[in-house]
Amino acid sequence: MISQTSLRTALGAALLLLVGLACGASAPEPPRDVVVFLGDSLVDDGPWKEAFPNVEVLNLGVGGDRVMDVFARLDELADPGLHVVKLFLLIGTNDARDQLPGRELAGRYLFLVRRLREMLPDARIHLMTLPPCGPHRNEIVLTLNDAIREAAAVEQLPQTDLYPEFATADGSLREEYDIDGVHLNEAGYARWVELIAPHVNGDAAEGGDAAPVRLTTGGASATPGGGREE
Repeated sequence: MISQTSLRTALGAALLLLVGLACGASAPEPPRDVVVFLGDSLVDDGPWKEAFPNVEVLNLGVGGDRVMDVFARLDELADPGLHVVKLFLLIGTNDARDQLPGRELAGRYLFLVRRLREMLPDARIHLMTLPPCGPHRNEIVLTLNDAIREAAAVEQLPQTDLYPEFATADGSLREEYDIDGVHLNEAGYARWVELIAPHVNGDAAEGGDAAPVRLTTGGASATPGGGREE
């Protein structure tokens, strides 16, 4: 036999449910689809939101970051309010400036890529080779870039080869894109946007579906020769 106390409790719960339904209690908001740009100051300085207004961009570039710095902050991607649709990765220039051996740097980079794939199994992870950062570091950059191309092939990931677009014959940054030997000016970012636009706006394998927006601002503000970390 049901006690009066149990009956009152059940009726009270039912009443609260009916009141909630009558007031139009809303379900939790679904996670937002975002396109992430992840890396160091070359990424941080990029005008991605302006260049790609038709997608929600999350810029996770941090000046001075190395490969393992990015690995240490991957929890930024674990926000339950975010659904990472695409992620564009450029990292390693500061490791090269530290003269980290190329093969060791390549191993760290592959470790990072595999962790990203584990964390974001539904995301399209897009790799980008490093632009040049000076002849004296060129061997390290070339070794890493070879590893990035290999990782893209082995892991079956899309990639954009930035290096030949920005490099001179001796491994310097082309003058028309250069601020300080490492960082890009507005023209450099405009070229970068042009190269990745089919991948950001659509599926490059299907030809993409939008042209990049013409940039009116962008580029790093470093003083030439200032030695700013990338």
